[in-house]
Amino acid sequence: MKALCDSIVSKFTGNASLKAATPGGLHFSEAPQSKPMPFVVYDIISAMPDYTFTENYEGATVQFAIYSNTSDSAQVNDIFGKLIAVFDWCTLTLTGYTSIYMKRTFSHVEKNTDDPQIRYWQYIVQYELNINKTS
Repeated sequence: MKALCDSIVSKFTGNASLKAATPGGLHFSEAPQSKPMPFVVYDIISAMPDYTFTENYEGATVQFAIYSNTSDSAQVNDIFGKLIAVFDWCTLTLTGYTSIYMKRTFSHVEKNTDDPQIRYWQYIVQYELNINKTS
């Protein structure tokens, strides 16, 4: 699913407002410790092929996690708004595939207070998408 990862990164970095709101950037699976907050981490939670007699589809669940170490949730809520403006029902550009849909299926915000020395906000956003293999 390299084509999917490349498309997500391109869509994210291609939006000046979203990119500016996240100086720590976008990272696959884990952000380096040296990155400043806020930042976004994305994962492909699941991917499943689907076939018809004439078409080859790929379905996937993609999860974004927005991280911020501010005292309130305003920053993660702002980034959430920018993220969904970019990705809700977007058309992805993928080499070898046609984008069919990308719909938001879940979101949840919470403050991590497990460690009093490391407190941060986390906003989880999940999308279901479907792409059609063209080559």
